[in-house]
Amino acid sequence: MIAETLRAECERAITQLMQRHNWQLLDKSAFVTRLLARAQEHDPVSNTVAHEPLTSLAVNEYCLVWHQACRQPGPQQARAYQEIARYLYDRALHKYGDPDLAHDIAQDALLLIYEQIDNCRNPGAFLAFALLKLWNAATTYFRKRNRTL
Repeated sequence: MIAETLRAECERAITQLMQRHNWQLLDKSAFVTRLLARAQEHDPVSNTVAHEPLTSLAVNEYCLVWHQACRQPGPQQARAYQEIARYLYDRALHKYGDPDLAHDIAQDALLLIYEQIDNCRNPGAFLAFALLKLWNAATTYFRKRNRTL
């Protein structure tokens, strides 16, 4: 019964993430299987997550997939960068409120990610790495803009 409840919770968390972010690198059943295995690693006796919420584990698991896909040329790589681009654009748009600026900064961040992906020391934290590159791109943009004023 506990395993069924945990599976249902995993499915719910993954469904929300996949719909919210339009993640498509993993099909839902494979994602659920991976998340369930991760959740059970934390507390195999009770089949419950001991410390981390399922959503955090799911994002961490998807980061592993993103990192791997971004490093291998092909359709998965293109899809991975599309997903990251959308996420970064949304974050930049929320922060700066300017669609053109958000687009430019997100594109610059994607280039930094592509160039520096081998510097990502923790693939499970790939999203944090990508957000750092977004911050780096924004910092560079505003420094250049301020020099020309």
